[in-house]
Amino acid sequence: MRGAAAVVFLAFVSVARDASAQVDEERLQLMRETTSYTDVADAADGDDPFDLNLHLGFFQRRITGDIRREALNPTGNAAFDKIGAYRSTRNVLEVGADIGVFHDLAVTFRMPVILDDSYSIRNGSTAADVLVEGGTDTIFSLPFQGPTRSGIDTVHVGFMWGPLNQNRVHEVPSWVILADVGIPIGPLMRPCNPNSGASCDPGVSRGNLVFHLETRISRRHRYVEPYVGLGATMELPTRSENRFRPGGDLAGYQHTIPPIVGDLVAGAAFIPWENLPRFQRMVIDLRATGSYVSNGRDFSPLYDALGTSGATGLITPNCEDGGDLAGCPAGTPQVPFNGMTDTLAYGRIGGRAAIEIQAARYVTFSIGSSIVFQTAHSITSSDVCNANVAGMGPPRAGAVDCVSGIFNPHYHDTIDEPGRRFELAGSWVVDLFARAIAQF
Repeated sequence: MRGAAAVVFLAFVSVARDASAQVDEERLQLMRETTSYTDVADAADGDDPFDLNLHLGFFQRRITGDIRREALNPTGNAAFDKIGAYRSTRNVLEVGADIGVFHDLAVTFRMPVILDDSYSIRNGSTAADVLVEGGTDTIFSLPFQGPTRSGIDTVHVGFMWGPLNQNRVHEVPSWVILADVGIPIGPLMRPCNPNSGASCDPGVSRGNLVFHLETRISRRHRYVEPYVGLGATMELPTRSENRFRPGGDLAGYQHTIPPIVGDLVAGAAFIPWENLPRFQRMVIDLRATGSYVSNGRDFSPLYDALGTSGATGLITPNCEDGGDLAGCPAGTPQVPFNGMTDTLAYGRIGGRAAIEIQAARYVTFSIGSSIVFQTAHSITSSDVCNANVAGMGPPRAGAVDCVSGIFNPHYHDTIDEPGRRFELAGSWVVDLFARAIAQF
């Protein structure tokens, strides 16, 4: 009898343990969804024929760093002098929607509304006027208070697709592919100097089509869901074509598109608490981020200061062949300076922390912050010659003679010559955000 009772007891313990494990596993699959990083709105999914997620959020970005100017010491080596402290703030209202169209497939819509975007450059360790090397021609004066821009730059339309879903097939991870296109709709940016007292509409849009492609993978293990992501963003000038190619499509241009950005994300979502019957849970999201920003033509922190400069070397148009200031021959394209500059490649590395609360079945809130360090990089770095293009024959008298390639019409020795270039020293980017999602 004692042996039979022991067998019955062990069987009972085994069944209870299996039942407990099954309940535990069911609790880990809250609403058949992953955490928000790899969650996709879908449709035609059993008792959930349609998903609509409405997004509303607030985002603030602050950038702090020093503007420095290159100087050549007697040995010919480059050194940099601080000329000003750069501070910028951008506040954005984020509006968007995800519409499920089939299993793990959704159409996405995002419309960031820039509430205000402003910056300043305060005096550094040098004189208030930034002068042309060896002369008295002022490039710009400090302190410089940039214009405040607001409005809608781009509207983004895209899709999210989950080829693999852990909640459908437990043995596989959740894999999501995202793609979207940003369409510029706001008034084009133009350089403005509020310090001059003259009225000016600075615009808000970069005027470029923005292409973004990203892939994400996550795998939940009980109370933690590690994940990794890769992404790339590329801009192509459309409405702003004449800003990137002033004077026409000339062969000598070295850079005619903005930098291309590659992103890497690695992190984990921790789920310390969830309540399946009430569709509630709390998620702590921690991640590390890294980015590579390539060379390109861009709106730098000195875009307004340089674009409104009265320095002779900037207001005098270049000749396509790099001729002298006496003027271009008849029929030779003239290239005006518009404030945009060639920037060198740099890296970003940082981290992000957020708390996400699903308060009810149809409402999710999140709040968080990130901090990123940007490495020092030149923001006026056009080369005098584009060595990637074969020469166009002997230059005319007084023109730049390129040993290799042809003259780059974007080059201005006032800001691009070694010993006169500007750079943004190592800078910090701090983001704060709060978002709400209504799920139907």
